[in-house]
Parts: sequence; structure tokens; C-alpha cells
Amino acid sequence: MLRLLRLVGAVFAILSFSATAAWAESRSLSQGWLFHAGENQGAENPSFDDRGWGRVVVPHDWSIADKPDGSPPFDPKAIAGQDSGYLPGGTGWYRRHLNLTAQEAARVVRLNFEAIYMDAEVWVNGERLARQAYGYTAFTVDLTGKVRAGGNVIAVRANHADPSSRWYAGSGIIRPVTLEILDRVHVDPDSIFITTPVATDARGVVSVKSAVRNRSADARTIELVWRIMSAQGAIVAEVRESRSIAPGARMESARSLELSRPRLWSPDTPNLYTLVQEVRVGGVTVDARRTRFGLRTVTFDARHGMRVNGNPVKMRGGNFHHDNYMIGAAGG
Repeated sequence: MLRLLRLVGAVFAILSFSATAAWAESRSLSQGWLFHAGENQGAENPSFDDRGWGRVVVPHDWSIADKPDGSPPFDPKAIAGQDSGYLPGGTGWYRRHLNLTAQEAARVVRLNFEAIYMDAEVWVNGERLARQAYGYTAFTVDLTGKVRAGGNVIAVRANHADPSSRWYAGSGIIRPVTLEILDRVHVDPDSIFITTPVATDARGVVSVKSAVRNRSADARTIELVWRIMSAQGAIVAEVRESRSIAPGARMESARSLELSRPRLWSPDTPNLYTLVQEVRVGGVTVDARRTRFGLRTVTFDARHGMRVNGNPVKMRGGNFHHDNYMIGAAGG
């Protein structure tokens, strides 16, 4: 079982590395949502009376909710039949009231949805800001300049048209929602890419690509810091650079950092490091992002199959469906 769990981690580590905010503020918006099943004329308007709506926590799936009389939601006549688990789709509305201070509203504000199933539309303070048709992928709505100090209203309409899928997909805001509040000068959260072109017992090279945005009205002189931390919190590599960035500009950068005698990542030894990226203006850190990663090489070929750090890893099979997965592995 332990090896199975490690191999699951291996696959996700191979596919991608994700960055999470450290200095920038990230708030969970799981609580405080109001929900209404079916169409509701004018529900996108901030002044709409939603006092009769039900309170829900996201992730939320309205298709699995019991009927008003308490009976189960399953319907043998459901349009999608067994593909939807005999559960209906339809249309649903969500609303959330969001209070911000004047300082928060003046910063860069991003609303992150990990997934809404499906055909979602998003309004903020009555303005339609986004539409995301596909129900399985994450998307971000830029609220910068769209929110105000005091009360704001987020409205979401999801339309799960049946039939829509070959398996049960759920309906509504089926993944977490977060709010990011950033300084006007910040690391672009979607720009961070880490690769490890050299990963041996003697030497490691970490290649980092990212971008900084200046969404202020003035040019800024910034100091960029790239720092790699061990799992024990020790600094094992660091580089710095000073640059100027124009107002409204997006500045890309690429850096390589070297490590001596790194602890390599593998399914049996899942060693991780942390990349810390800082943006400093006038000696003050205005943004910092932390990204965990492992130093490893991964190769695939017809003769040797899959190898991690030169060692064979045999996969018995994999099944990736929606957010469900099952992987088996044999010893290498």
C-alpha cells in the first residue's frame, strides 16, 4: 500500500508542480454560499433578494441532494440514464456576499474556481466577467478594479445540460473556491515552471521560469530572489537580480540554480525541496511564492519503459477518470 501511494504521488509529480501563495493572501471561500435550484430571473443583480435561498458549503453538488419531500434524488427516467447515475442535471444559481476593506479592494484580486460543472457564468456586482463552458478545468476571474470597499456580490449560474458525459459528473461548484489578494507588483501565479535537467547523486540543476507583473501606475525597480530550501529549512541555493519594470508590464525571467549532492526524489524516497521566489520593492518584500518540487529525471522508451533516476518503475496500469484514480505497480 505504501508503494502504491508513493507511485500515485510519482505520477502527479511527473505531470506538474503547483505553486501556492506564501506572502500573498489566499482565502478559502468554501463557506457563506447561497444556492437556488432552477432558473431565477435577475439573480445576477447585487440588489436581488436572496434571503430565501439555502445555505451551502462548496464543493457542492446539487444533483445528489434529496428531494424536498426527503426522498432520494434518483430518477429512473433521468435523461442521461445510467451514465449520470440516474441523477438529473439542470440549472442552479449561487450567490456569495464578500466584504473587503478599502486596502484590499485597491490591490490585485483574483477569484479562483477549481471547477464548476458546467457551462458556468460569473457576475460580480452585476457585471458579467466570465464564462467557462467546460466543467472539469480550473479558471480564474480577475476582479481587479471590479470590486469595491464594503459589500460585493458574486453570482454564479451553472447549466448542467443532460446528457453531457459518459459518467456521473455532479452539478454546480464541485471544487474549492479561493480568493487571492496580491500587491500590484507580484509574481504571476500562472507563470511558474520548474524543471530539473540535471539530477544525479553528485549534482542537481533546477531551472525556473516565471514572470513578474507591475499593475501599478509607476515604473518600479525591483529585486528578485530565487531561493531553494531543503526539507529541514536550510538554504541550499540562492540567486538575486535587480531589474526595472515599466507600469503595466509583464517581465519574464529564467534562472538556473545548482545544488551539490542533492537528495533525489523517487517513489521510494520522495524527497522534496521548496523554491521560494520573492519580489522586493525598496527593500520590502511585496510578494513571495513557495513551490515544492523534487529533483529527478524521468524517461520513457520502448526498450526500458519508465525509469526514474535511471531505475525502472513498472506500472501495472492506470485509470484516470474525472478526479478518481487507481494505480498499481510492481517492484522494479
